[in-house]
Amino acid sequence: MTQAMQFLEEAGCSQPAIIDSALALFIPWQRSKEEQHQVISERIFAALLDPTVSSLVCAACFLARSPKHTHEPHELKNVSADLAPDLSGSYLGITVAEHLAGAYAYFEYMRYLKHAPGIIGEIKDPYVSSILAGLIAGVTSRLYSEGW
Repeated sequence: MTQAMQFLEEAGCSQPAIIDSALALFIPWQRSKEEQHQVISERIFAALLDPTVSSLVCAACFLARSPKHTHEPHELKNVSADLAPDLSGSYLGITVAEHLAGAYAYFEYMRYLKHAPGIIGEIKDPYVSSILAGLIAGVTSRLYSEGW
């Protein structure tokens, strides 16, 4: 098990729950459920072996465990203290998605974040839910571009 997957599990995200969330919105081209499950599982595990993805996932999980209000109001300027985790979580998620599959992954990221299937919607922390959406969006976007 990778360090990133260990951090995700500590945040309440099991590997089967992540795969189920990915499959909830995945649109395959005439592939069996078993084949979809196997490929998504392999690709998510492979993505978590990528040093950049692993670092960003670990960072998101670390931020989720840190105190919620670590900034003084004057440091945030025009950004509400409640909005800061959402914005920074989204930035991490988009970065993971685009690292894995390029600019096309942004739209898939927004789709997963909007519909929040499975564990993405169950996890209430904005860092973890955004990083999961980014991981899944990057993997599925890459599959689509490969003809899946």
